[in-house]
Amino acid sequence: MSNYKYELPGETGFGNYTVDASVTDLDPDGFTADESTGDDICQDVLGENDLIAAPQWDTYGSDGAMRLLFWASEEDAKDDDGSNAIGQIVKTPVDDDDDDRISETGVGEVWNGGTWEGEDWEGGVWNDGVWEDGLWKDGIWRDGLWKGGIWRGGSFEGGTWENGVWKGGSFLGGTWEGGYWLGGSFHDGTWRSGDFRGGTFLGDIWRSGDFRGGVFLGGTWKGGRWHGGSFKGVTWEDGGWYGGTFLGGTWEDGEWHGGAWRGGIWVKGLILYKGKWVKSNVSPAIFFKNNPV
Repeated sequence: MSNYKYELPGETGFGNYTVDASVTDLDPDGFTADESTGDDICQDVLGENDLIAAPQWDTYGSDGAMRLLFWASEEDAKDDDGSNAIGQIVKTPVDDDDDDRISETGVGEVWNGGTWEGEDWEGGVWNDGVWEDGLWKDGIWRDGLWKGGIWRGGSFEGGTWENGVWKGGSFLGGTWEGGYWLGGSFHDGTWRSGDFRGGTFLGDIWRSGDFRGGVFLGGTWKGGRWHGGSFKGVTWEDGGWYGGTFLGGTWEDGEWHGGAWRGGIWVKGLILYKGKWVKSNVSPAIFFKNNPV
């Protein structure tokens, strides 16, 4: 029976869930298990948190990965294309031999300094150094400078990400300077620039860049361009909103080009109306109700 790695970022994580012996690598973000056991656990955890799951798993990216969207209420989920979803669980097939090697304590590479150029990283602990290029498959990154390459899984706990492609895993601290984010969970740190194209942003600070899809569940948005996805964060300070769904939080200022306003506090901002900018002290939902197009 094939095993899968399940990942669920956010407050609805798996950390306090009691599971049977067939489950390994249990932590707040995920676990590894056979598909039948894993799917059942996901349904149980979502039910315990009063969340509404999609009727089926959808194909997600490459490598046989699949995702299960979930919503805050049945009303949000009804006839929705996913834009109102507040999160997702991702399951990815794992090779049993690779999974055992990575999870065993003391097995795998340990890197304490120097420069890494172009080889695959199969798992282990990166304590410090400069990563020039290569494929990171799994492991723990504690500190250092990432200059380019592909990240496929594991946890990034500190240091600076300068450029490259992120395809999954957990960003737990540090600074993101640029590159492409294609999935996974950004838990803590500062996002300065780059393209966010799917996954979950949980905090801490977004300064600039392009958000093109995914869920923003926590943290402060200070500037940049929002092209799509669901915002349920803490504070939107400034920036341009071009599409997607604003579900909650405080909008302090910025430019509203279009999209769906479903809830939250609107302080002030500019709303694009019939080709012109209009200052508004009421949310787009109220503005367009009073000023039909």
